[in-house]
Amino acid sequence: MMKLIHSAIPGKDTSTLVGDFFVELWRRYTALKELILSVTVEETGSILLTQYKNNTIFCERKYNLTPGKHIIHLGSIDDLGDRLSCSLLTPFKKEHSFFWSTFSSVILEPKISVVICTFNRPDSVMALLAKLKKQINFLHSIIIINQGDNKIKISKDNFSGQKKILIFDQENFGGAGGFSRGIIEALKDIETTHIQLMDDDVEIDEIFFQRLHSIISYLHPNYCIGGGMTSLSDKKSILSFGHKFNSSKCCSYSFVPDTNERLYGSMVEYAPVDFCGWWSFCFPKVAIKKTGLPLPLFIRGDDLEFGLRLSREGYPTLMWPGIEVSHPDLSSYSQPWHHFYDRRNAFICAYLNTRRIPWKGIFREYRGIINSIVLYDYLNARMGIKSIREFFVSYKRIKDFNLRKYKHIPDVENLDLECDNNFFEKRPIVRTMMVLIRIFRNFFSREYYRANHKRHYIFSFEDWNVGTKIYPVCLYIYKGRGLFFMSLDKKEHFLILKDLIGSLFVIFIHHRKLSVDNLQKLTTISWWEKKLSK
Repeated sequence: MMKLIHSAIPGKDTSTLVGDFFVELWRRYTALKELILSVTVEETGSILLTQYKNNTIFCERKYNLTPGKHIIHLGSIDDLGDRLSCSLLTPFKKEHSFFWSTFSSVILEPKISVVICTFNRPDSVMALLAKLKKQINFLHSIIIINQGDNKIKISKDNFSGQKKILIFDQENFGGAGGFSRGIIEALKDIETTHIQLMDDDVEIDEIFFQRLHSIISYLHPNYCIGGGMTSLSDKKSILSFGHKFNSSKCCSYSFVPDTNERLYGSMVEYAPVDFCGWWSFCFPKVAIKKTGLPLPLFIRGDDLEFGLRLSREGYPTLMWPGIEVSHPDLSSYSQPWHHFYDRRNAFICAYLNTRRIPWKGIFREYRGIINSIVLYDYLNARMGIKSIREFFVSYKRIKDFNLRKYKHIPDVENLDLECDNNFFEKRPIVRTMMVLIRIFRNFFSREYYRANHKRHYIFSFEDWNVGTKIYPVCLYIYKGRGLFFMSLDKKEHFLILKDLIGSLFVIFIHHRKLSVDNLQKLTTISWWEKKLSK
């Protein structure tokens, strides 16, 4: 029986990764043996099939088509190079379809349960459900975890497959809590084989789950499938294609291929990643028995920790070309409360991944805190200190997490002003010396403060750094249309330095009390069920 894999001709608003068939990936990670091109056209035309090997074209085949159905046998995937591309030589105005297909036997009939975690986005959820409705034959169930104030209701008239949809309302426990609840519900269904995590604000094409279903049908066991992220405003622009994590520096890195070039090669070198964001992440249900549920990090880093743990336990993540969702553009400017979760959770991930305290990453954070003090960014400095302190008492803080204890930083007012970009000169060579000098000058020099506190400067966000030549006491910083007022606050200066020294005592007292075993207790199903039932 012929099985359709995915469309060979991408839509106008999709990246070129969607239509091409990456032979080397299928040859290495799946049980697929042979490939055919299934074609249905209602008019005469022609297509060009291009075979790539080592980033170069080594074979091109032209096919002249007549109206009707055509089965083009391409042969064994061992003889098809690294990658295949199908293009139209003549436009087809009438209905047509081009699908990579196969007669190879599947190794699994996947039952995919989709888990969507949402917070006050009922319109986005309904838009996503409209896409899922058209692909319901490739899904086993849809589980929605609503952590917001608005109820989500699905009427029978609106969704014919309502029996496959489950909706649960609960308190806001962040992404980790929402997705963990969804995973727990999916585990109750013995027929489910794979669990697909999805954000509530993504868009998918109409054959997303047909493609994912086909991949899992032939995929060797124990692999997770990550989905790339494209921009919602420009779906040809890829924002992320998976992440790597540096445990030493406590930093994650996102891979972004250049969609303007066709030099992806086989994509084999880019497919294995450390983790993928939960905007689209599919994993075998059996992995939970070995790895447990996500660690309750609330947000920002929960997907990182879960992905690293899956890899350590034998369930690595593969990014698969064509498995992609469209997402609203991510802001490049992080607010201070983002910084707290990013750094604390990165320390925890590095510690769990290596079983060692990430001293190098913590030292880098202390350098960042000192830079923030010099730049009057006191909120960011406080969040940095808080991230270090909470890392060393992370078991208690995570276990007793209460959202009301964590206040978000208020938004900054947007203003429209003309500004000058040329006030400052960067001197990176003497940056370290300047930082130390300015910390002491800002705190002890009354003359400097009196001479400069009435003068206001205004310049760009990029120009305000510890290597700038001129160093005012009061200033405005602009980024786009946002304007931020910053000034030297000697009282705040002193209190943060005091907290910084205090954090050293926290490290000294608690660094021997950190325990991997304690943190892993917070990933069990029984712990999560107790937490979510409160």
